Order: sequence, then structure tokens, then C-alpha cells
Amino acid sequence: MAKVLWTQKQDMGPRPRIGHAMTYDAPRRRVVLFGGDSLANASFGDTWEWDGDSWTQVQDIGPAARAFHAMAFDGTRRRTVLFGGRNPTGFLGDTWEWDGENWTQVADSGPARRHGHAMAFDPNRQRIVLFGGDADGRLNDTWEWDGNEWVQQGDSGPSARIHPAMAYDTGRSRLVLFGGAAQDLGLGDTWEWDGTAWTEESDFGPDPCAGGVMVFKGSRAALFGGMASIAAPPPQPAPALFDRSWEWDGRHWTARQDMGPGNRVFHAMAFDESRSRIVLFGGSAAPIGGDNAATGLRGDTWEQFEEGTSGGTGPALAAVHVEPNPAAAGTTVTVLVTLSGPAPTEVNIVLLFNGAEMTTLALAAGASSGAIDLQIPHWGSDAGHHGQSGGTRTGIVQCRVARRRSGVCQHDDSSRRDERPVVVSNSAGHPTRGALADRTLRRDGSKRATGDSVAALARRCRVRTTPTSCASS
Repeated sequence: MAKVLWTQKQDMGPRPRIGHAMTYDAPRRRVVLFGGDSLANASFGDTWEWDGDSWTQVQDIGPAARAFHAMAFDGTRRRTVLFGGRNPTGFLGDTWEWDGENWTQVADSGPARRHGHAMAFDPNRQRIVLFGGDADGRLNDTWEWDGNEWVQQGDSGPSARIHPAMAYDTGRSRLVLFGGAAQDLGLGDTWEWDGTAWTEESDFGPDPCAGGVMVFKGSRAALFGGMASIAAPPPQPAPALFDRSWEWDGRHWTARQDMGPGNRVFHAMAFDESRSRIVLFGGSAAPIGGDNAATGLRGDTWEQFEEGTSGGTGPALAAVHVEPNPAAAGTTVTVLVTLSGPAPTEVNIVLLFNGAEMTTLALAAGASSGAIDLQIPHWGSDAGHHGQSGGTRTGIVQCRVARRRSGVCQHDDSSRRDERPVVVSNSAGHPTRGALADRTLRRDGSKRATGDSVAALARRCRVRTTPTSCASS
């Protein structure tokens, strides 16, 4: 397993805060941050973006200032969606969307006003999913936002709680939820939502906590921070804060390391797919409500990345991004593949669709990402579909590292794979077509301009023909 490392980027940008929210806008390759609390009876209403090098304040007009709201990026409609939160005037229940330039309020009905809830985007079902929170009492309801309205899905599953951590596992098509607080004490249970029902998966792993944050990092869900209890009035001792990184693979939690940002709660994180980095900002290093709460407020930016691999040499596959997604059968999507670091020699990435090997993306030595066009097949083609036409299905774009050793083509083990579900609509009566465009794109090393789409990156790549088997280095 690759070594996990944290690095501090800078302490310039947004003011120190807690209770803010962050998400990653994949088409624009920006982490978006909104709001938070200053611990001085004031909330923030500013919008910031992180490009991997620096923070830029992009807007201060939009949603009312607030904290302990939630945000998720809707990859289908290409919007950051914000719901709820609280400020000194009370709880909020409005829904807003950020398109990269402006905030627009899109709803003021749906879930009850609340704060401390969790949200994540389900790309398979093209829905934002919301769970829990508090509105003068803990909540355990599940809601979904389809871009037009909120629909309640149920109120059974995890117990009512505030400040849980939640992320969507694209490889297994499940939402993963951990912890939170039923009253004051943190919880240590792990649940998954498949779009229909919640299932408890584990009660063993990280310390029970609330106020931790979880993101999905390409193959595993990653959790950091949190505190054992959200309230400990005197003379009780201050609750413990945590500084360990954990990962969930669908079966087990694994503790990775405890070096990095330090003890922290009510911070925010997002996973930058294009650079394969977890980005963390702010939070508190002291229990909230204590005498020293203000001294613990943080305004630093950290990134977590993986170094090295297991079972081979060179970088690991870190992320796969498909644009557009959803896509119609027979149309072309662009697949952006990102490694965990620069390739020491030429690396060949084998692309598969629903398990069928299609073509190879060649990355030159020193490259850490590349793009290739992929034509989505109709049902009934050889690419993993089984003679069905019409309707909507989910296909899987999978990537695998391949390279030549001593002139022999070898594939690495499954730890060096990554995949991305693609929602495919298909019309009855269409003939079967080929699965992939007959070209391979190779990165030319030029830096991508601010705001470019994945397709724009593909247009900058050099074209060269590569056989579908392992290419010679």
C-alpha cells in the first residue's frame, strides 16, 4: 500500500474558521469553499477557490453568511449545491447553486431547516443525497436533490445524529457514512446507502467521533479528524480531538498515519481529482465551547497525497475522471487518467469498458496525467453489454497500469487499478458500434490554462496510434 503523506501548502487565503464547507468542481479543476464561523458570534458569507497553488476570493454576494451547512458538486449539471446551515439568526433551509461565476437560489422548500448535516453526489443516480443534522433535535432523514426538487427517501437507517462524515464511493456505487453525535458523545458506526436502503457495515475502526470529514479518493474513502464529544461542560474534562487518517475499502477501516495537520475538528476537505490530492482547510485544534476555543482556530491549507506503490515500481493510478457523464451510447467521452506522481519512465494505461480491454493510453516519462477519447458502445456490443437495447445502464470505465519488463508485457496487480462508473442512455434499434476511438492521446507536458475543461486538455495532447495490448516502451 502506498505511503500517505501530508504537506502544508500555505496559511494565506480565507480567514481562520470552522464549520465551512468545501467541494471539488471537476470541470474547472477548482476546490470551492464557502462560509464558516469565526467563533466571535459572526459567520462568513465569502466564496473562495483553490487551484493547487493559491486561494482566490471569487464572490461575496450569494447565500447569507452561515456555518455548518453542507455542499456537494453535481457532476451532471456542473453545479456546486449548498443547503442549510446556521447563523446568529437561526437555522437555514435554503438551496443554492454555484456555477463558477454566480450563486443562484434554486429552492426554499424541502428538508427542514438544519445544520450539521452531510451531503454527497451520487453520479449513478444523478442525485445529491442529504442525511441527518440538527433542527432543535437530531435528525435521521434521507433526502435527494435532482436539480429541481428535494424528495424524501426515508427516515430509517442510521440513528439520528449531527456532524457525521459522508462520501460517495464511485467504485462500489455506495454512499459511506461514519460517526456523528447522537447527543454529545461521538458514534463509531459505518453505514452505506445504495440508493434504496441503508445498511450497517461496521462498528469497528476509527475512534467514535463527530466533526470529522470524509472524501472519496479514487479507490477508497478517506477520513480525517473529529472529536470524541461535541460538548463537555465543566467540570468534565475536555473531549479528545483526533489527528489520524483512516481509509475504508468497503470491508475494513485501515489507520494510515497520524502526522500532518494535527488534532482537528470542524475543518473541511475535498479531493482534487486532477492532481490526486486531498485538500484540507481550517478547523479548530481545540474543543469548541471551551475557554481556549478561539486560540485553536486554524486558517492553514494542507494536502494529502500518496507516495510510492506496493507490488511494483513507479506511481500508482490515483483517479479517473470521465466527461461528460452521463453520456449517450455511441457518443464520445473524454477520460482523464491521473497518477499518484510523475512517471519515472513511459507508462502505458490499459483502458477497459465493462471488463473488455479496448486500447492503451501512453504517458511519457515525467507525465502525471493524460487524456483519451472513448466512444461509448451501444448495448449488444462486445464491450460488456449483453444484447439489451433501450433504457439507461451503468457502464464501468476501468484503467490498469501496464509496462514492459525485460521485453515482456506484464500487468500490475489490482492495487494499481482505478475505475469510474458512467451512466449510459441507449436508444432501441441502434446498430452495435465500436467501443473506442482508434487513437491514443499523449500528454505534451504543457500546463493546462485556468478554467479549461477535460476536453480542452485532450485537444492539447499529441495523437499517436497504439495497439490495444501492452505497448513497447
